[in-house]
Amino acid sequence: MLLVIVGNVERAHAESLVAATLGRLPHGDYQWTLPPPPPKITSRWLVEHRLIPTNYILCYFAGPPPTERSYWSFRVATALLSSQLHYQVRVQRSLSYAAYAPFIDRAVPIGGAYASTAKPDQVLPLMQDAVRTLQGSEIDYFVLSRFLDSYTFDYLAENATAADQADFLARAELYLGGYRRGDEFVKRMRGVSPTDVMTAANMYMSKLQYAVLGDTTRMTGRG
Repeated sequence: MLLVIVGNVERAHAESLVAATLGRLPHGDYQWTLPPPPPKITSRWLVEHRLIPTNYILCYFAGPPPTERSYWSFRVATALLSSQLHYQVRVQRSLSYAAYAPFIDRAVPIGGAYASTAKPDQVLPLMQDAVRTLQGSEIDYFVLSRFLDSYTFDYLAENATAADQADFLARAELYLGGYRRGDEFVKRMRGVSPTDVMTAANMYMSKLQYAVLGDTTRMTGRG
């Protein structure tokens, strides 16, 4: 067990609490290791037809383990996809209240694309075009630099609470080999180049797993 405690508590007091509870569990010899990579599968669709006013479109794609250099490229590419979806679907066309790319930070990270909309026939092509844009052309270096300025600020802000700090330190311990190396997260993200982004998009965003819930009579094809 890896236990991380963050907060206004004295070390001695925390240790006494752990000793009286978790410390009484029998000792084992388990050693944590990264899970194997997910199996390579083709793109799939899960479609559930329901007569509801809003359609929900979600796709996921698996990325590389955090121990690989491409993990940081994958993370930045997914963040860029999220920004494009928000702008293209919500800001520019007002087709959704929620359009973004989720990122699930686990030992096998997962990226994706999501939108809720009453016009899925218009939104789905926009989602797919956003992926193709990342795959087909390199983002301008200065545009990427400005994006990373904003993204790293948001990343640090999201890890500001005690609970988020505990999660941050645990991931650094497991993924980077030591909690003191947590500062490298931002440094490695800022080292991602435009070429890295396009390479990650082509490598990891090519086998999308789709799920659609809603009135499928308002959709045309699965291109």
